[in-house]
Amino acid sequence: MREKKFFSLTALFSCAAIAVLMMGLAGCSVDKNSETSQNGISAPAPDPEGASLTFTTNHNSLILGGTDGSGVPDPLCGIDITVHNGLAVEVDAPCELRWSDSDYPNRVVCVVGSGTTHSYSDGVHHLYATTDAYGVAKFRVSGFYAGTISCGSGQGDANNPRKVSLYVNSSLESSTFCNVSTADLNGTGGVTNADVTKFNIDKNCANYYSRSDFDGNGFVNSADLDIISAIVSGGNSTSSDCE
Repeated sequence: MREKKFFSLTALFSCAAIAVLMMGLAGCSVDKNSETSQNGISAPAPDPEGASLTFTTNHNSLILGGTDGSGVPDPLCGIDITVHNGLAVEVDAPCELRWSDSDYPNRVVCVVGSGTTHSYSDGVHHLYATTDAYGVAKFRVSGFYAGTISCGSGQGDANNPRKVSLYVNSSLESSTFCNVSTADLNGTGGVTNADVTKFNIDKNCANYYSRSDFDGNGFVNSADLDIISAIVSGGNSTSSDCE
């Protein structure tokens, strides 16, 4: 009889211990910013789909080039921006590129293509386009460099070359989105081999010139030469329409 009584007390204490353990687990706090999988590993909860926008571009510079002779800006110039919203794209989203003359001086905007508008006030340029059915905002624009091309003290910040801000739906998405370069470096006749000659002055100079940084990476080198050469050979920058 005594042996049976001892067993009952042991079982009672075991049950009580299990109950306390269960209450302790029930009272543990749960991180609302994480989720626990079936294997018990806790990880940050993913953002809801479409919580933020992402972007892809054909290059990282707004290139001011020429037109095809009929007033249509060269498609190899300007910049194309695709706006992604999660796994989808943003359709009919108003986009703006904004930059200051103080960051990119001597840039003259002459002609904008269909679907693109431009305004200028208080030393600030505003360029607008709306995404199409594929989520692409095509900033079609022509222009030129109005200053003198020579190797001097340089122009722009090679450590921070991109100072054009991007707005989507009037919301600032990036203050370092791209730069403003000028394939039409002499301001006449569109983009020709004469502009390539001007470009080579910047390429061979020890100091950085943002006007010839066509890929917006803080260097003027052979990669930029490839870009301006492609614009020349493309044949769609035969006129400047600024003269």
